[in-house]
Amino acid sequence: MPLLCFLRLFAASIFFVLGILGAGQAFAAEASLALAADLFAEGNWPACRLECLRQLQEFPVSPDARLLKALAEQRMGLDSRQALRILADDPAAPSATALAARYEWARAMWRAGDWRSAFDAFRQVFAKTEVTELSARSGCSLALLLNAHAELAKEFPEIKPQVRTLRALYTREIIDECRMAPAQTSDSWWGLPGQWGIAFYRSQIRPALGDRCSLSPNCSEYSRQAFQKHGMLGLALTADRFFREPGVVAAAEHPVDVNGKWRYADPLSDHDWWLDP
Repeated sequence: MPLLCFLRLFAASIFFVLGILGAGQAFAAEASLALAADLFAEGNWPACRLECLRQLQEFPVSPDARLLKALAEQRMGLDSRQALRILADDPAAPSATALAARYEWARAMWRAGDWRSAFDAFRQVFAKTEVTELSARSGCSLALLLNAHAELAKEFPEIKPQVRTLRALYTREIIDECRMAPAQTSDSWWGLPGQWGIAFYRSQIRPALGDRCSLSPNCSEYSRQAFQKHGMLGLALTADRFFREPGVVAAAEHPVDVNGKWRYADPLSDHDWWLDP
């Protein structure tokens, strides 16, 4: 009997210690996620991303950390659509997190010009979300797309009355946030020579030189985007990028992990805003 009592006491002690350790880990995870959320709210996207990466090393499937990381990368000018889509379709992710990921993926697709995919995703979010800010934003986005594309209104006549039910929630702030024009491009003849030059460099020259650029996106992709969006003005933007690269690397302000290598975020959108109408 004394031995049995000792074993029971020992087992109870082990479970108690494990419970404390588990609670400690859960508290640390919550604290890390809260810090990442604060950094995101402050607009410190690189620091938010790094905090999410730290948490994901301990909890690789943490849905909230995955969502915050994708959103931080999106704000840094990186393409996080694939990460958002995977999270949106993850059956293990909480419903609220998956819907938020789908909403952000829809916005990214709309921004890229794929308004049809965006509309379908907004419909899913609107149908599955309770009446919250997310449903108001998805409904407002649907309303804007319906107004912009008459074919959608004809194809889905039942959507317009549905989104009207939340019209009172569409504040000016929400409307301004949801209103989004696709990324402007300038695929006219005067932007094509630059794009052809970039294609030649990528296929014939870069394989021999290797990828030496320390920035993200790399210089050839930055130049391609500049020529596509601004035509031959992309030449000036490309030259500006080459002159700025040493200073950006020296400042090391926005580190990002690109396929296991550290680069520094320097998206085109940070430097061509003054050319937008």
